[in-house]
Amino acid sequence: MNIRKLITQGESETVEFKQSFNKQEISETLSAMANRNGGVILIGVTNNGEVKGVQLGKETLQEWLNQIGQTTEPRLIPSLLEFKTKGKSVVAIEIAPYPIKPVSCNGRCYLRVTSSNKQLNAKEIADLHLQTTHNSWDTFLAADVELSDINLNFVKQFFARIKLSGRRNLAGTGSIIETLQKLKLLAKGKVTWAAFLLFKKNRHALPATAIRIVRFKGDTTIIDDNFIEQPLFNIIEPTIAAIRKNLRVQYIITGKPQRDEIWEYPLDAIREAVVNAICHRDYVHNADIQIKIFDDHMSIWNPGKLPYNITIKDLLNNEHSSNPRNKLIAQAFYDMGEVERIGSGIKRIMDACEKSKLPMPEIKEAEGGFYVIFRRPKENIYNPSFENAVSLNEPFTKHYNTPEPLKNRQVEVINYVKKHSRITNSEYQALFNVSHRTAARELSDLITKNILNRVGVTGKGTFYVLKNTNVP
Repeated sequence: MNIRKLITQGESETVEFKQSFNKQEISETLSAMANRNGGVILIGVTNNGEVKGVQLGKETLQEWLNQIGQTTEPRLIPSLLEFKTKGKSVVAIEIAPYPIKPVSCNGRCYLRVTSSNKQLNAKEIADLHLQTTHNSWDTFLAADVELSDINLNFVKQFFARIKLSGRRNLAGTGSIIETLQKLKLLAKGKVTWAAFLLFKKNRHALPATAIRIVRFKGDTTIIDDNFIEQPLFNIIEPTIAAIRKNLRVQYIITGKPQRDEIWEYPLDAIREAVVNAICHRDYVHNADIQIKIFDDHMSIWNPGKLPYNITIKDLLNNEHSSNPRNKLIAQAFYDMGEVERIGSGIKRIMDACEKSKLPMPEIKEAEGGFYVIFRRPKENIYNPSFENAVSLNEPFTKHYNTPEPLKNRQVEVINYVKKHSRITNSEYQALFNVSHRTAARELSDLITKNILNRVGVTGKGTFYVLKNTNVP
């Protein structure tokens, strides 16, 4: 240990100076360091790095060690070593990160944050313990939830998406229940929170899964407000559709059969940020995911801060291990092909923005949650002000010659069929959580508007396709 180098570098998350030994202060700091990445306290050094030294008796170090052990639970046993610097004694008290957190000091728990100790509340203590035991809240059994509270048709659609992605082989896994147990979404036949959130029947049941998308004109005037409340496995497409219809897009004629679309913000990055928000949000928190679209920027906020061992700097440098807040939900999205690699989302967002020649998005923790903020450049390489760009709804309205803008669901259906080539009544029901009769009526309305064609007459083989595939 290079004491002089530590003193020169100053106090930090892993280094603290104390002029003298104070049992409470030393034990509190050691427990805070043990709850994070470990660290060292130098006794005999002032806050500004001046070496004052400390007087030591024959049993001093052993007495300090005993006092630290008496005030910490589990009992901490740090390393205490005496060093001579500038002819004076300095004691280094070094502690490693404790494997099963948290460690308490006199009944309170602390976490080392920059160069200070933050006292944890009950929720933060529980989260810290879950993270260090490699568990997550969504793996626990859902209180007062029965198997009848989840929609098995949603589960079948989930399995179909897994098969389509090729990420996991479900062949030969047995019944629906057996397959869910293999995926750890059920435990001994009981429903986990992950399974409930992914496939719940009641869209209003807590914990909430809603996403709110608001478009502002100026800073305060709301011109569009969307509230998406779906089981998690089915929430991405309607969310992206609600965002798309509020973004401007340019069409570039390239000579190819279809025009190139240049969006204000790269859709890949937006999708990645939405998926990250869903997978990492704190579902114990009663706030919804909030997406706000302004004239010059858009923000995506989810309740729940970063895990204790990951910083914003780690995210930006892509120097962190995968540690999703909701392990089973994140795995489900990976299995469906919605996540390329768990833990690499921020890098892909940055790469997409760089490719689109946009400013790097702002990543920050605020208001008890996590923000990704996209900003438009002052000048755009395709059109300096995007003045000639239009919202998604406008080209649809012109294309179909409708007297008024299409409704949100109609725009979502068009996007869904563009991506999947077709839609069935049952898929429509799952997408919007409506009855068979409502789905049939609304699909018929799209036929009347000359947007869809029906293939087949009745029965399971019936599906709907776009009447004209050359859709903007």
